[in-house]
Amino acid sequence: MACGIAKSRQTVILGLTLLFALCLFLSLPVARATEGVLIYDARDVSGLHFTVLASPNPISVGAIHLFVRIAQPAGLSQESPYRGARLLIEFYPISGPGADKTSYVQRRDLIAPESEPGTYELSDSLQNEGTYQVTLTIQNSATPVSTSFTIDAKPEPDDRFFSVLLISLFPIFLAWLIWMYLKRPGAKPGQPGDQSSDQGGQTGAEQPDEALAASHSDQ
Repeated sequence: MACGIAKSRQTVILGLTLLFALCLFLSLPVARATEGVLIYDARDVSGLHFTVLASPNPISVGAIHLFVRIAQPAGLSQESPYRGARLLIEFYPISGPGADKTSYVQRRDLIAPESEPGTYELSDSLQNEGTYQVTLTIQNSATPVSTSFTIDAKPEPDDRFFSVLLISLFPIFLAWLIWMYLKRPGAKPGQPGDQSSDQGGQTGAEQPDEALAASHSDQ
């Protein structure tokens, strides 16, 4: 019985460890998406410093999130955030299946709001794989400040299937852990083992009385 209880506890501990590892694995893409990867760094665009980070990594067809940090000189070898910019972001396909679709050209409605001082964020979706020209334009004055760079959107990764599969199996795995915990072996009141032990105790208690009665009858 003790061996069965020990094995059950080991199974539950192993299951909880695997559950923790699964949660950690599923949280990694979120962390990578939050940090982003550096895709563009221009230190002198009309006196401004543009830094662009993007997620996911690598950039692929589907959702894309951009972090644009803009800084301005503030003394010797120092910078300060450029705040209050009206930043427009344009995606222009220059190669790939979407390059001949004029309906996707000149998207001037993508305004990146300021999430932190000097940091502007934008979420969009890339419709097709290929090369895109990304143009950043600050329209705070009569003379806009603009800079451009290119990105390559890869086909949609196949590993998303495994992510969906892991997420769908999570409730089943959790239910299995609960079932193993509830079904772990152990003596409970009212089970046959307890009744037999109680009967054994009663029989042992009755034996001295029977022996005393037998001795009196012999006398």
